[in-house]
Amino acid sequence: MAHTQLQLHLSGLAAFPRDPNFPQIIMSASQGEKIIRLQDLFKTYSALEFTRASDRPIAMDGIHSRLLSTFGAQGGYGLFDEGRQRSGLLRRNLLWYNPDDDSALERIRFPEGQPAPPSWSWMAYTGKIDFLWLKFDAIE
Repeated sequence: MAHTQLQLHLSGLAAFPRDPNFPQIIMSASQGEKIIRLQDLFKTYSALEFTRASDRPIAMDGIHSRLLSTFGAQGGYGLFDEGRQRSGLLRRNLLWYNPDDDSALERIRFPEGQPAPPSWSWMAYTGKIDFLWLKFDAIE
């Protein structure tokens, strides 16, 4: 499915995180749809402004935990490791970047005693993120 076709197909799925069957509803999606839905969810959360920037990973943790359980995956801080059979979520969710050319992402200072996300996670920085677009089934 071409990028624009997939975007049109997914436009009706904008309510994904608000669906009463969240996150189970994602299980019927193709792997590509799962990746795009999760990346859209992360892009949305990265754009939220919290009173304390250090609340960013805490706010996402509940949703992330439910998704990990639903997928039967391991992971954390925005990554899903589904094992060798299906690794697209792991690889693609590492390909985030700052879409705002005018500002740099700033590392969040976490209070003493609160674990800080690793430097490779978008949850360790302030600011909105996006993900590189790579054609499905075309890159190894």
